[in-house]
Amino acid sequence: MRACFELSYRRLDKQVAGLFRFLGQFPQPFDVEAVAYVLGQKPERISRDFRSLTLAGLVDVVPSESQQYQLHRLLHEYARTLSQEQDEAQHPEWERRFAEHYLKVTQDAWQSWLDGDERQALQIWQRNLKHIEQGFDYASASDHTDWILKYLLSTGFYLGYGGFREIVERWRAQFERLIPNDKDSVLGKLCLGDAYLLLRAPRLAVEVLAHARDQAADERLWLTAVLKLAQAFLALGQYHHVLELFDEPTYQQAIETLPAEDELWIEEKIARGRAYQIMGRYTDARCCYLNAVDVLEKNSPPGYIWARTALLTSLGEGLLTLEELDAAVQVFEDGLQLAKTGGYDNFAQNLALYSAIALARLGRVSEARDKLQGVLGQGDVVYLEALALFAQAEVSYAEGQPNQAVRYYEMAAQASAGTLTEIDILLRLGEVLQQMGDWERAAAIWQQARDCTKEISR
Repeated sequence: MRACFELSYRRLDKQVAGLFRFLGQFPQPFDVEAVAYVLGQKPERISRDFRSLTLAGLVDVVPSESQQYQLHRLLHEYARTLSQEQDEAQHPEWERRFAEHYLKVTQDAWQSWLDGDERQALQIWQRNLKHIEQGFDYASASDHTDWILKYLLSTGFYLGYGGFREIVERWRAQFERLIPNDKDSVLGKLCLGDAYLLLRAPRLAVEVLAHARDQAADERLWLTAVLKLAQAFLALGQYHHVLELFDEPTYQQAIETLPAEDELWIEEKIARGRAYQIMGRYTDARCCYLNAVDVLEKNSPPGYIWARTALLTSLGEGLLTLEELDAAVQVFEDGLQLAKTGGYDNFAQNLALYSAIALARLGRVSEARDKLQGVLGQGDVVYLEALALFAQAEVSYAEGQPNQAVRYYEMAAQASAGTLTEIDILLRLGEVLQQMGDWERAAAIWQQARDCTKEISR
């Protein structure tokens, strides 16, 4: 096979042969602009050389991507071998420029997200993640340790949102090994905390955010760390820790100095609202959420669509708990449209399922079933498995199929074991069993919910 490859390779001119060897060093697919930057050449020349490689049968154009190319796996390995034999002296410079280029790519994606073009940002990250990951590795192995923080700050959100836990863990290990305990360390840990919260790993979020709070010398960074730590405690159901954080005199003094329109007030109001919601103070929770919406509307901070979608989700959940079902449906639908605008598929599925639950309880069964089928028809709902099962239970019950609904409730409780969601599902299941006249099973389920509450609190 190598002899066959060599026959084609030896027919290439020097420039094109050099490009072929270069491709063996880097992950596929190969973007013309990126290759041109790393090699320090004009994109037009690289495009011509790629066309020569295509005519030689050594590379293929990526379908639907006229400026991207790919190699067969065996050809990629052959090119890597040639590069290691002939170009080793150039590898460090190539790797430095590769890391520099893809740092700029992920920074551009992050800026797009901050500017409100969330869909464009997600498309950039999705298209380039493999290369961004490789760029981070090259930065970690070089003298440019400052790039490590920049990679983390620009990509951490997407890694958490996309469920890339293994990458987050690996980047965290490199970050903690190479970045000293200073302001950069605090910034990185705040970013890691956000990623862990998006990954639904609140215990790990508490770990890094507590360190960030203890290290922060800047008052605003300290406040930010406290508020993010409150979010992590809430994700664990430990609302008492949240109230302890907020009752500290140092915190009260710092938060009261903020202007009324400061975006940190949004996080403060949301955290308080969620704490009140866990405590059963639903009216107070709704008041906090509405205050947060008011600040958000006046301020429109970076990441506006994401922030407002998240806030509407929390507000809708509170209204659902208060049985203000018509208002809940409207809030979920508003959030769903925002999620679609921003390209947040997981958020959109989440809100559609909540909307189905509220519609089912209103007796608007056909609408609820259509909403549910719209989510299930998309296939992958593993990330929202418990909520999807809960929605199926609510719709089945509204359709007059109580036994089928009970099975879905039980499956939903099992899928959410050890979380606050499990408690909500068990309470609802007990209520349904009571309505079915099965008081004995209802009592057993309520006892299970009580035990679960004690375990989470512990």
